[in-house]
Amino acid sequence: MGSSAAEISSARVLNNLAVTDELKDVGSGTGQTHTHDDLDSAAFSFTASSDPPGKYYSAQTLALVAGVATIDLTSLPGLQAAIDGTGLKLQFLRIRGEADGSNAVLNIAPGAVNPYSLFGAANDIDYPAACTKPFTFEFDEGTEDVDATHKNIDLAGTGTDSFFVEMILG
Repeated sequence: MGSSAAEISSARVLNNLAVTDELKDVGSGTGQTHTHDDLDSAAFSFTASSDPPGKYYSAQTLALVAGVATIDLTSLPGLQAAIDGTGLKLQFLRIRGEADGSNAVLNIAPGAVNPYSLFGAANDIDYPAACTKPFTFEFDEGTEDVDATHKNIDLAGTGTDSFFVEMILG
């Protein structure tokens, strides 16, 4: 690895869903509610010694060129220096479209060359058009190690759309 990039001392991820329904027509009671909070999880912190570990954080605004871009996990922008993720796993990925909702659909897939399989060898996912909310993926050691033949993530969209991309490798 040999990177002189800044290392994570702590990173806190909070990804919750809690819904309260107001029940209608349930007899004499009014204002009765029911809460669904199965996905209302506690915040998770990444550190070098956590499970899964978090060693490096990278963030960038990535503009497509002629509708495409490739993220190379062996050459990511870092706070102090470029980050080489060789030997690490992608633990966390967040992608957000244009703040004004002007982005088209963005396809996120293993690279055509030296593919890094985020969602399985031949799987991909689409970030919706006009979406301004982030897509967040926590992989929990479920991805492969980054190496010379498993390092690229391809993004395919429209024109010069840009997306904010955050990653944690560990």
